[in-house]
Amino acid sequence: KVTYAWTWTEDLETGEALQYVPEHLVGVVLMGRVQLGRWALEGSFDLQFTGPQLYAPAREPENVSTHSAHVIGNATFSARRGPYSLFLDVRNLWNAKYAETADTVAPRFMIMGGLRIELDGWQLARGEGDDDDDE
Repeated sequence: KVTYAWTWTEDLETGEALQYVPEHLVGVVLMGRVQLGRWALEGSFDLQFTGPQLYAPAREPENVSTHSAHVIGNATFSARRGPYSLFLDVRNLWNAKYAETADTVAPRFMIMGGLRIELDGWQLARGEGDDDDDE
């Protein structure tokens, strides 16, 4: 899957583009699944290419490249069997240094892993009359 976003912003007081909002954003996602007996192996690779971000000199986050474009990569792998799945998530593969908001520098390279258990029957309580089939 390939996505593209163009964002035009303007600070109503200054007429300048808003800080931390890249004008261009391109995303590429590759996903796959292989069934091996009772196990389903799944994986995805996500790339995001962001255009330059504007930072006001007084608010520039420490250790962030001013006005530079960024390539952010993420990968997810899982092995699923029934309600159980082992997973591994790798975020910010190239340790890109960029800001998400005025006070938040994006998380650096990170690896998370674990076990997910899907509990069948755990749904939000619904009141009477909320049934979608009553049309």
